[in-house]
Amino acid sequence: MEIIQDFIPQGRGNRPGYVMTPAFITIHDTANEGKGADALSHARYLKGDAAADAPVSWHNTADDKRIVQHLPLNENGWHCGDGGEGPGNRTSIGIE
Repeated sequence: MEIIQDFIPQGRGNRPGYVMTPAFITIHDTANEGKGADALSHARYLKGDAAADAPVSWHNTADDKRIVQHLPLNENGWHCGDGGEGPGNRTSIGIE
């Protein structure tokens, strides 16, 4: 399986940059059933303004062909809905 590192740029609203020591893995389903909704299209979404303004981010998106990594595994993302200090966001690796 192909693995691509395509990080959200530093300084964006959805790349908080807080250092974390992962303790958990959180797995979600994007629920995006649109045609072409693959890992690469989600990488484009995460680098866009809508995701930065939300803010929403996660570490990896997997599809049937590849995995795209969006954040370093030692930085937190905004994927659990438990706020800036919640254990989901601050201690788990998010996979979609």
